[in-house]
Amino acid sequence: MCSSDLDARVRAAALAAARAVKAAVAPAARAAMADPEPAVRAEAIRALAALATADLAGRARELLADPDPDVVWHAMRALTASGELLVTDLAPLLTRPEPSTRTAAVWHLIDAGGEAKALLEPALDDEDAHVRIHAVQAVQRRDERSLRTALRRRRAVEEHPTVLINLDRVLAAWS
Repeated sequence: MCSSDLDARVRAAALAAARAVKAAVAPAARAAMADPEPAVRAEAIRALAALATADLAGRARELLADPDPDVVWHAMRALTASGELLVTDLAPLLTRPEPSTRTAAVWHLIDAGGEAKALLEPALDDEDAHVRIHAVQAVQRRDERSLRTALRRRRAVEEHPTVLINLDRVLAAWS
């Protein structure tokens, strides 16, 4: 037997082991989604996303209601990666108290399926500048030209320099 045959058997065995590990890790990750520690729940959804499990979207949607912003962020990422993120998934997140979650939700609207205008317009007036920056960018990336009036209205009252730069860029591109 030549050494290349052994190499092929080793590579095949390694791939078989990886397949078996995937089968063993998925149930553990599903169970870990109920762990009391946020870091474990976040890693659980990351593991399911890496494994591309068939139930990924449903599991990620469950974690969108998690009280921990980091867990929610990983759930949004998993849904985006799965291609199954919907605008309706993000709507409740835009009313959360933590600006980081609202910012991430607005940014993820770029890739979400469905009509986003009703969520983007109020996000342009969010109290947090980072949310407003991402809202302007999401309006442009989604090509929501029907929000030009809302962009102009925001431009008239905006004071944050980065929001202003983004507003000016979008309005100039669309004029």
